[in-house]
Amino acid sequence: MKEQNGHIFKASGAYYLKYRTDVVEGDKVIRKLKTHRLGDVDDLCRTISDARKLAKEFLAPFNKEGGVTAQSSITLKSFVENHWLPSLEITVRPATRYGYKRTWESYLEPVLGKKALRDIRRADTVPYLRELQVEKGGRTARSAKAVGSAIFSYANLLEITESNPFAGRLLPRHERQDQHATSLNEFVAQLAALKSQPQARAAIGLGYFAGLRPAEVRGVKWEEYDARMGQLLICRSIWRTEENGTKTPGAEGLVPVSQTLAQLLEDLRLHDGGPTEGFILRNENGWSMSLENLVRRVILPTLRPLNIPWYGFKSLRLGAGTVLTLASGDRGLSAKGLLRHENLSTTTAFYVKDVPAETKAAVQRVNELFQKCSKELAA
Repeated sequence: MKEQNGHIFKASGAYYLKYRTDVVEGDKVIRKLKTHRLGDVDDLCRTISDARKLAKEFLAPFNKEGGVTAQSSITLKSFVENHWLPSLEITVRPATRYGYKRTWESYLEPVLGKKALRDIRRADTVPYLRELQVEKGGRTARSAKAVGSAIFSYANLLEITESNPFAGRLLPRHERQDQHATSLNEFVAQLAALKSQPQARAAIGLGYFAGLRPAEVRGVKWEEYDARMGQLLICRSIWRTEENGTKTPGAEGLVPVSQTLAQLLEDLRLHDGGPTEGFILRNENGWSMSLENLVRRVILPTLRPLNIPWYGFKSLRLGAGTVLTLASGDRGLSAKGLLRHENLSTTTAFYVKDVPAETKAAVQRVNELFQKCSKELAA
C-alpha cells in the first residue's frame, strides 16, 4: 500500500489532518476519508512544518504494513461487549468478572466507549486516570487502569491492535495501605457479644479459627466436617448464587478444627435441628447463607451499640494468619498450611490428604491463647 501523507489544513486556531483509512461497516470493509485534530496553533505547533511532524507521527501506524487493521475501527464499547466480556465467561471467576464489568460500565464506557480502538491513546488515558484518582481515589483509578489494560491486551491477542494505551506506569506511585487483621482480643469481644447468635458465631469462627475466605465460609457442608478427626474439607466456594470450586487448586484441602470452633459448630448444629448434610451456614430455604445479610441484620446491629469494631470477614482471615504465626513462631509455615496458599509444600500442593502437623500444633496453641484471653476479658 502506498504511503500516505494526508492533507493538513488550519481552522479555528488549530491544525487538522485529512487522511484515508479502512473501516468496518456492517460486514464490509470500506475506505473512508477522516479528519484528525493535530493540535492548537501554539508554541508546540506554530507552523505547518510542526503540523507535518505531528501528522507523520499520527500516520505511522497506518503506513506500517499490518500496523492498523480495519477491525480496529470498531468502538471500544462494541469490542468490549462483543469480544472481551464474553471471553471472561471461561477465563475468570464470577466475582472477578462482576468487578471488571462494574468498573467498565462505571468508569471507562462513559468516557471512552464511543471512541474507535485505534483512536484511544495515552493522551486520552493518562489525564483521565489521574483525574479519576483525584476525584474517586487511587483504588478506583488503579482498577480502571487494570481493566483498560486487560481489554487492550485481549485486543492485542486477537491482533486487532498493537498498542496498549493503559500499559505502563501511568499513575503516581502510591503507598499501599495495609488491611486490618482482626486481633485475638477483638475476635474474643465479637464472639462474646454474639453469644445468642449461633449462626454468626459459627461464621466468624470459620473465618478466624479455620482461616477461610468469605466464599469458602459459605461453601462448607456438614458432610465434609469430620468431628472425630477434628478436620474440615474445603472444596467449594459460593459467590452470590453461583457454586464454584476453590480459588486455586492448592486451596482445596483439609483444615484443622480447634476445640472452640468444634463447639461453635456443634452449637449451630443443635440450633438447626441436628443436620448431617447440607450447608453448615444455611438460610431458611436450605441454600448457602448470604454473609452480607448476616452482617447487616445480625453482626453490625449487635456490635455497634457495644462499640465493638467490625472489619469484615477478610479481616478475620488476615487475623488468623497473623495470630497463627505469632503462636507458632515458625515465620509463617503454619499459617501457609492453614490458609492453603499456592506455595504450600509439595505434599500438599496438589491434593491435601492430611493437615500438616505444624499447623495442627499451632491451631491448638491459638485455641489455648483464645481460652486465656477470654478468661482475662471476663475477669
